[in-house]
Amino acid sequence: MRILIVDDAEDKRREVKTALQAELRDQFTLELDEAVDYEAALERLRDRFYDLVILDLFLPDASRGPTEDTSKALITQVFRGDRLIPPTQIIGLTAFPTEAEAERPFYDEHLLDLLHYDAVDGAWRAALCSRIRYLVASKRAAARFRRENFDFDLVVLTARHENEYLPVAQTLFREIHSEVFPPWAGAVTIGEVSGPDGRGLKTALVCIGEMGMAPAAAATSEAINLFRPRMISMLGMCCGFNASSSASARKLLDVLVVREVACWEEGKYEPERVVGDGQFRNRSKTRLVDDAIRSQVEQAVEQGGKHLTPRLRRLSGTRAYKAVAALFDPKDVRAIPEVKFAPLVSGSSVVAADEVIAEILDRHPSALGLDMEIAGLHAAVDRCLGKKPSVLAIKGVADFGRADKGNEAQVMASRCATEVFLGIVAQLDIFEPR
Repeated sequence: MRILIVDDAEDKRREVKTALQAELRDQFTLELDEAVDYEAALERLRDRFYDLVILDLFLPDASRGPTEDTSKALITQVFRGDRLIPPTQIIGLTAFPTEAEAERPFYDEHLLDLLHYDAVDGAWRAALCSRIRYLVASKRAAARFRRENFDFDLVVLTARHENEYLPVAQTLFREIHSEVFPPWAGAVTIGEVSGPDGRGLKTALVCIGEMGMAPAAAATSEAINLFRPRMISMLGMCCGFNASSSASARKLLDVLVVREVACWEEGKYEPERVVGDGQFRNRSKTRLVDDAIRSQVEQAVEQGGKHLTPRLRRLSGTRAYKAVAALFDPKDVRAIPEVKFAPLVSGSSVVAADEVIAEILDRHPSALGLDMEIAGLHAAVDRCLGKKPSVLAIKGVADFGRADKGNEAQVMASRCATEVFLGIVAQLDIFEPR
């Protein structure tokens, strides 16, 4: 509980602090700050959030002695929110009962309490502590409710802006409401996505702005806290495995719906006693699509001819798709992309070497692709507080882990992934009205 005591009388500030610490410190943590005048109070309220401000009725400023106008000016500025962080509540505390009654209409108008302070009669202590206990109970209940309920239906993350966020945004929304959400520092689009039976799903598309599992985990945690989504997803591009040792060789622009993910670099190198070379002991943790949606996602992919293939057929018939396909050997691109519900691995670096792909497949022979974020996404969800969102990651194949990577394939791979995502989301009953 963060409390700011604004009063120019040192003995009164000390008495208030002593009373609060004696009555409340065993019940919850108190952080008590002080301000002696209008300017000091403004500085405090610019710098941090307070649950409560205990405000003297007569407050000095830099140009004059204590007046009620100065305290009222502080309250007015707080309500305007002009460069200040408004506290949850303000309670006036004054030793002048007659003046308090004169100012009470102003406090009532702003739904604020005004208590009478008396150094001898301690009734104010009980009244003040009672109000603080209510604020704490309300704060706890609000946090508990928010942790156990959802606000948005969907949050979709992308790593890179040009080749993932922008093409996903062009395909994802049926209606855009806003491209501003002040708590989120990066690019964001708020709008509606078509869900089951055409119902609009409240959706936020956000851009991490960089690749890697650590940024993905941090951004996922922040997105869960800010948006409280029923499902959190990641769309974009990945590397596909097309080596002969792959369980199912991929082609460019194929789509991987991630059934499970592991970090291919997670393990331990140990000395080999016989030949003296290092040997890697795989200790990766596999994370699966959650039970709430796994069977439905699998069914949607298995029955892709009904809901997914038509979307991809339309996309593959466009001039943009054909232009991208024409850049590559025909044997590396299908006429219509194929969708697989399959394992994928994540790593911390861009892979552009056949020998590294061979090493990855040796450790994870069932994996069909590689990216740099999805393991971080799942790890963040595993550790989030409260009710956990479902997780669904879908990536389009943009390269084969070699040096010949191209922007055109990356953009189209992100679009293919988004089309598959929309086809699957429309089949999930977690979005049906409850």
